[in-house]
Amino acid sequence: MKYKLTALLMVILILTSSCTNTIQDFEKVSEEVNQKSQIIIDEKLEEEQDNVPLEQKTVQSEPVSSNNSDKSTKLENTQHRSDLEQIYLSADDPNNPLSVFRVPITQEIVYAADEILQGKKDLAPHQKILLFMDFMKDFEVGKASDSKPETTIKERIGACGTFTNLLLALAKTQGIEGRVINLANFPQNTGHAVAELCINGKWSVYDPTYAAYFTNTPNDERTPNVLSFKELRDGKGYEPEVVRVVGNQQRFEKGNPLYFDVGPEIYMKASPAGPIGPEKPFIYPLSLDLKTKPRISQEDINNKNQGSDYIGAAGINNFQEWSLSSLIPGKKYKLVVIPDWIGGEMINETQYFQATAKILSGGYILDGVAVSWPTGKKQLDPWSINFVAQTDKVQILIEHPYRGPKFHYIMIKGYQLDPN
Repeated sequence: MKYKLTALLMVILILTSSCTNTIQDFEKVSEEVNQKSQIIIDEKLEEEQDNVPLEQKTVQSEPVSSNNSDKSTKLENTQHRSDLEQIYLSADDPNNPLSVFRVPITQEIVYAADEILQGKKDLAPHQKILLFMDFMKDFEVGKASDSKPETTIKERIGACGTFTNLLLALAKTQGIEGRVINLANFPQNTGHAVAELCINGKWSVYDPTYAAYFTNTPNDERTPNVLSFKELRDGKGYEPEVVRVVGNQQRFEKGNPLYFDVGPEIYMKASPAGPIGPEKPFIYPLSLDLKTKPRISQEDINNKNQGSDYIGAAGINNFQEWSLSSLIPGKKYKLVVIPDWIGGEMINETQYFQATAKILSGGYILDGVAVSWPTGKKQLDPWSINFVAQTDKVQILIEHPYRGPKFHYIMIKGYQLDPN
């Protein structure tokens, strides 16, 4: 599976959201970056995968009676489209769980939630989430035309990122708070996205791609103790009393290359991993090798180099930790960052995008410790970080000062490691 936004997004992750090349091109570039974001978060399921090793008890939940195909048709063909297109939560509303992607939630999602729940008033929040995930179980895996939850319903297609977006949106109509959890770089060159929902005062992870969750009280149909991201990150998914409940078993069918078995291991080994947002730095591990991989071109900015597409604050707040190898101690080298364009909502408020470099181990920087790219300049100069290697491997952290809530980032088109 791929963190389109990343990215993300992201998106996933990165950002399924409003990004700009220039102020005048805001909407055009927003859609372009929106699609790139789904490379980080949405397209993760589009590559062939090997099964993830899993030593975990799994049970299949009982099918939920929701007449999904009938509801989809009704939602698609319903009248009064203008009413359904009214905004329920705006794209920048902090109460909107999709505001990290600058994606609004419309009244269509409110209507969809009501149809799915069939007017049942006695459902616990957990039971509502199961019905929402069941609603998506027959959707195809692939690329929707955009990341909006309404589009996922209309086209009946998506991937882990868009399924997560839809679940978060449906849950929000019921007063259930939620956030996107991004799981990057595991298995190798892939990743996943899931929803974390606040139910009964506790964060709980639900995976809408598989209608799955982890619990140590599987017989409690109304209020089970569903594990949080932190609990799964700490390895509690492997505890003997914990089982993984799966409601969409058909997506585990053997021989289907679009799906793989997501057990507790991914929550422990994904890097970076956690709730996303412009205020939450994600440090992406990246590497160059002077002999075998001295550069990353624009064509290489993909799942194999997650987090390389931009630096800055967006749907995912991108930092980068570089591992530079096959170096000769005492020799001078340079890490060159080749920028493309600056975007985000701060483009009118600041004259520059700034970033800094810091040696973490193996050498010291001679010059190029900081860069300031002017926001109004079309052709941006490369940033050369000149350093001396003291060992055959140097680690460099690239960071920036931006912590949201507004987006401010720079798209990158390449990196290279050269002798200096």
